[in-house]
Amino acid sequence: MRRWLTCAGLFAAVWACDDGGVPPGAADTGGADTGAGGQGGVGGQGGVGGQGGVGGAGGMGGQGGAGGDMPDMGADMDVADAAPEDAAVAPLVDAGAACMPGDDCGPYQRCVDDACRMDLRPDVFRMINAQVIEPAVAANELQLALLVAVSTGSLNLVFEAGGYGENGYRFYVGNGRPEAGVYSFRHNLPIQNFDGDWRFEDDRAEWHIDGRQAFRIAVPAGTIPAMDDMPASTCWTEFTTDVNMQIWPGENADGQARLYGFVDGFVERSKLEDVEIRTGGNVIRFIDFFEGADPTIDSNGDGVNDAYPFTLSMEAERIEFNDPDETRNPDPPDLPTCP
Repeated sequence: MRRWLTCAGLFAAVWACDDGGVPPGAADTGGADTGAGGQGGVGGQGGVGGQGGVGGAGGMGGQGGAGGDMPDMGADMDVADAAPEDAAVAPLVDAGAACMPGDDCGPYQRCVDDACRMDLRPDVFRMINAQVIEPAVAANELQLALLVAVSTGSLNLVFEAGGYGENGYRFYVGNGRPEAGVYSFRHNLPIQNFDGDWRFEDDRAEWHIDGRQAFRIAVPAGTIPAMDDMPASTCWTEFTTDVNMQIWPGENADGQARLYGFVDGFVERSKLEDVEIRTGGNVIRFIDFFEGADPTIDSNGDGVNDAYPFTLSMEAERIEFNDPDETRNPDPPDLPTCP
């Protein structure tokens, strides 16, 4: 019970405010649809396994079909059975038929460089469901707390297709701000730039990160009181986690566009020890989620386990998106830290 109370208190802080006590987005929507206060793990209750992208239907672990049931990926699952890096590297999706700009291509494709290629632009998606797999020691608490954050609109994790560049196909991932049902990015928080490739796996086209990439996480840690003419403001704590990611487009059982995904990575214990949240006069330490659990991953190859796994599956819905600020900065100016 003590750890559940800690978890509830943590997420009350994490998904709370970024402007001095007003829930993000509340001024825009009357509080009914709020934005995320920090970037990082996502959760909830939901599914992977809808209709696959190019090549037919499919779901995580070979299950799926149009809007298929979520495969059993509970907290007691052996991560080795699901982690992307444990499988052989899937072949790249070849360019399709020759085309001219404006020509019709196949599902989830556009004419790019005179050939039909996988390209989800201009679609943007918001995460609506996810299932926490690891860390197993805290999966149940995280699952419940994150479900509340997602279902209430307190967590708006946005995935924007960015198109092709010299390093592959890019997705932008960051916190969204809703206003009258239209989303934009929160530019005061990190907007991650993830580069990867479209690969053919499980009878569908999936976008994969090659190797792990650093994911910067900014977490609201407390409030700086109002002083003189300055309103109260949020102070922050930050850490990074290394992640692998797989994403693929599909449809749910009702034919609605979806983006499904799988995130796998780890976070070092030393970084968790540095993260503290101050709420209601209490100090909540991230490391307390892992009470009694020893690290199981050797992150630097020195023979000593110093990190915990971080794994989840997710589902996102297509949203209306309009952001006049075209910058996608993964490293915004330093956020104020708590005194």
